[in-house]
Amino acid sequence: MTDFIDSKICKSRENCMNCRSSQGMRDSWKARYNVPDDFDEECLHGLTMEQIKKGHIPMTKNPPIPPIGKRLLNFADSIKQIAKGLAAGRNPVAPDEVIEARTAICESNVCGYFNEEKRKCAECGCMFNRKLPLAEMECGVGLWGKYVDDSN
Repeated sequence: MTDFIDSKICKSRENCMNCRSSQGMRDSWKARYNVPDDFDEECLHGLTMEQIKKGHIPMTKNPPIPPIGKRLLNFADSIKQIAKGLAAGRNPVAPDEVIEARTAICESNVCGYFNEEKRKCAECGCMFNRKLPLAEMECGVGLWGKYVDDSN
């Protein structure tokens, strides 16, 4: 018998909402596949119901990066944000603790968009090691925001 996590039903991520919201659906899959004991309580991929409802469902371990056009538009928007911060007299570089916190969030892949192989975000296409240190930048799916130094 195949493990459910290795089945097309689970791998496709097209049935996440049914899997998490329908006991009958889970019961039918239990009859056809090997499932762990906690199958009824937790998603086998660790997705929360909030992520599933918002559509933040990773399709693979290394999701595809957006096309070059989208990445260029996002890059141009980033340049504008940095310029606004510089014009307002703000330091363009975030403190180390902010960079470390952002890094931990992205590497945890809680949103499902982090492509570990390419070290890029599959939502916005940002170059992970270039965007995180910039104070004016924000996560494309809202997991972290701009750094604003309130000490002045």
